[in-house]
Amino acid sequence: MAIFAFNCASLLITNLAHRPAALLENRPVTTLPDCRQPDAGSPGTAELAGPRNYFDYFATGWRQAQQDRCEAANLNLGKAAALEVEGRDSARFSQARVLYSQGRKDQALQIFRELKAARYFYAQALQAKNSGNPQLALALNKVALEIELLPEYMDGLTQLLVEQKQAGEAIGLWEKLARDTPESQAGHWLAAGEAARLRQDWTQAVGAFRKAAGLTAASPELYDLYLRIIRILTVQKDWAAVAENAEKAVSLDPTASSEPYTGAGNAEVELGNYEKAMQWYDRAIRALPEGAWPYIYAGNAAARFGFYAEAERRFEAALKLSPGHFSALLYMALLQHQQGSLDRAISYLEQIEPKECGVLERLAAWYGEAGHPGKAEQYKTAIKTGCQK
Repeated sequence: MAIFAFNCASLLITNLAHRPAALLENRPVTTLPDCRQPDAGSPGTAELAGPRNYFDYFATGWRQAQQDRCEAANLNLGKAAALEVEGRDSARFSQARVLYSQGRKDQALQIFRELKAARYFYAQALQAKNSGNPQLALALNKVALEIELLPEYMDGLTQLLVEQKQAGEAIGLWEKLARDTPESQAGHWLAAGEAARLRQDWTQAVGAFRKAAGLTAASPELYDLYLRIIRILTVQKDWAAVAENAEKAVSLDPTASSEPYTGAGNAEVELGNYEKAMQWYDRAIRALPEGAWPYIYAGNAAARFGFYAEAERRFEAALKLSPGHFSALLYMALLQHQQGSLDRAISYLEQIEPKECGVLERLAAWYGEAGHPGKAEQYKTAIKTGCQK
């Protein structure tokens, strides 16, 4: 894929290098979206700091037109056209394109950097993506990256890389950005973690999230980072670390969510620590007394360890808070069936609405066990008509 991307970029560069007038004429501007309504804000002439040239103005104007910021777009595109008429930068840019297409990348990139052309390539890449050509967009993005790594374009590039099955490269770019820009490291580590999560590289994802957490002050954002870490550690079955990070989350905000409590309780169940698990569930109930899920998790834990009366008590509490709760009814029915109380098991299943295929299959089987062939046949018919794959 990397070789193909290089060839796409080289082909584009080569074609335009032999047609320098086409590069800077108004033709690219005609592909912009219609911009009919004047924007309420200022023209935005100071959006880009430092020296201005054709590429700064064109890329900025193109982006503003995408946002329907018409006055700002027209101003910047007009300045780009003025520079084009004066012939500034066009010869050097064409020279750099030729050098790049000849494989003399160091010389070409030096000129591109002096011209601050990265934004131009990023804008062209976005145009290619919106035109349905993600491979060309990726190739142009990679040329832009060789010129300058601009954080404001990284989200779109990450999405492109993930879509093109190159999430590993996206992770590397975000990690590089985190190292190179200390003032915004936390956000970049977070993005690296998200790219790794999309790739299902759990170890790299949790490592990036931990780095982001270490750079983030106590805040809802830090709480969210701990939840992300807990979820990945659960996938990894690192149960001790789940409980450790749950404690960090609830110390920040004990009433934001029951997720860290129940996550830690479930981890303690997996470790065989029934008492510790129940302590976590009870902490969730005290912090968020209106939630049914902590009771359901506690009931499951009690049933798993053979404390059936406690399990039933917890499920009943969940149903009192949330009558008709699918999971509470299902787990109560399973508990009754496990203890041989078929009639009670069936009565809880019958309360579930709507009845999905799994519930219908259990009802058919349990009515058969209970000696009610008519009801069993009724549900078997429902399965045949509504659950065929």
